Amino acid sequence: MPGIFGSDPLCMEHLPKLDVRRFRNTETKASPLSAHNYQRKVKTDKISKYMTLISPVNEDDTCTEAQKKEFKNLKPLVLLYPWLMAEDKHVKKYTRLYTDLGIDVLKVKITPLDLLRPEPRAQKAAIEVLEYLLENTDWHKLFIHGMSVGAYGFMEVMTKMEAHEDRYLGIRPRFIGQVWDSPCDLPGLKEGVSRSITDNRILQMKIMNALDWFLAVRYDAATRHYVKTQDMYHKNYCRAPALFLYSRADPVSGAQITTNLANWWHKFGFDVYARVFHESGHVGHYPKYKADYTAYVHAFLHRIGMLRYAGINIDE
Repeated sequence: MPGIFGSDPLCMEHLPKLDVRRFRNTETKASPLSAHNYQRKVKTDKISKYMTLISPVNEDDTCTEAQKKEFKNLKPLVLLYPWLMAEDKHVKKYTRLYTDLGIDVLKVKITPLDLLRPEPRAQKAAIEVLEYLLENTDWHKLFIHGMSVGAYGFMEVMTKMEAHEDRYLGIRPRFIGQVWDSPCDLPGLKEGVSRSITDNRILQMKIMNALDWFLAVRYDAATRHYVKTQDMYHKNYCRAPALFLYSRADPVSGAQITTNLANWWHKFGFDVYARVFHESGHVGHYPKYKADYTAYVHAFLHRIGMLRYAGINIDE
C-alpha cells in the first residue's frame, strides 16, 4: 500500500475515492444539493444531561410518493460527539452540516470529569444513548460524527453494546456510516483533556503529568476502560463505512496513528475513505477548509445512501 510503503507515509491514494467534485460549491445551482442544502429552523430538545436532540422544523424532499413509502421507515439520525468543552456556537457549525439537509442530530457531550470517571459518568451516558436508540426506532438509520475525544464517548457506547449484546446488538446494523474528525487514541486523551481545561502550555504539561499519575494509580477504575474502548475502536466494532478527516499538522491526534488505523480497517475489508489536510490544527479542519470538508461529508453521505434516506434524491 502506498500509505505504508511509499515515500509519503501518510499517502492514502490506495483507498477508494469519493465523488467529491460533484459536491463542491453547494451554494451554486451547479451543485446537486443546491436546492436541499440551506439553513433551516430547528427545534432543540434537552433529552438528558448528556443528550440534546436538534431537529429541522420543516422537512423538504424530492422523492416520489413511491420512494417516500419505500424509505418512510429509514429516517436517519446523526449522533454527534464534539470535542471536550466544545462551545455550542462552535458545535452548531457541525450540526448544520446535517440539519441544513433536513437530518436530525443527537448531540452527546461529556465533560473532562465524565471522562476521568468512566463507570459512574461516561458509561452512564453510553447506556442512556443505547436506551434512547432502543426506544426510538423511527430513526432506523444511524450515523456517527465524532471529533477528538468524542471518539472515546462513542466507543463507550460500543463497549456497552458488546457487553450486553442480548439487549443492544440489534442497534448495530442501523449504523450506516461514521465520520472521525481528529480522533484521539489513549495518549491523545491526555492532550485533549489538558487543552480543554487551559490554553496555557505550561499548565497543560502539568495536567498531563498529573494524568500520567492518574492512569497508573487508577488502572482498575479508569485506565482499563480507556484500553477497552481503544480496542473497540481498532477492531471497528461498529462495522459501518468510515470517513477519516485529519491533518498532518495536528499536535494532538497523530496523523500517522490515524493513517495506520484507516489502513488496518481497509485491510480487513471495511469501506474506508480519508482526507488528510496539510495545515489545520486539532479539530480545525472545517474552519480552515470549509468547502473541502463539507464536500467530503456530503459525498460520503451520498455514497452510503444517507441522502436518499433523508428524502434527497439526486440521481434521477
